Amino acid sequence: WCCVAVLAVGAITLSSAAFAQSYTTVVTITAPAKAPPDGGELQIQVGVSNVKNIGGFQFVLTVDSKVLSPVAVTKGEFLGSSGREVFCPEPTVDSDSVRLECVTLRDQPAGADGSGTLAIVTLKPEAAGASDLALSHVRLLEPDGTEIPAKTVDGKLTVTTGGSSKKWLFIGGAAAGAVLVVAAGGAFAIRRRGNAPAPPEA
Repeated sequence: WCCVAVLAVGAITLSSAAFAQSYTTVVTITAPAKAPPDGGELQIQVGVSNVKNIGGFQFVLTVDSKVLSPVAVTKGEFLGSSGREVFCPEPTVDSDSVRLECVTLRDQPAGADGSGTLAIVTLKPEAAGASDLALSHVRLLEPDGTEIPAKTVDGKLTVTTGGSSKKWLFIGGAAAGAVLVVAAGGAFAIRRRGNAPAPPEA
């Protein structure tokens, strides 16, 4: 599948705010506001809203490998934003999922408060179709290892094909070929966090 372009809208971000009001701490998926100029890989963000004193996290993000292939996952800036040193073991990138664990070291300063990006996941469109972006094994930890209760919000991406002409409109311009769309209707599901071993202690 050549000439793949990406369309991403702010629907997930807007919905996350509403969920955060009801469920306090929420782990969400967001996408960029416009397509990459070369129609290539898409970077999505795994973020957290309304958290206090976070010192570590882990998650697994699963996709449909027939539609999307995981390329990489890297830590975001939020975990270390209070000045704590961040340590992340080598992430796991499989054909249909990525796994990342990160902790912070030493007693001081306190963990980060507020909202921000935990990780950035790079995905490559492979074929037309729809793929859930499913979060599981999500755990948020305070610096002393105490677990922070949280809910997760899944997303959905749909790859559709068109001709080679520039007829696909998206925020910021038009793109040729296939379009990867963040679905706004029915794309969200509240999930309880999965159970998984805690990240290694500092």
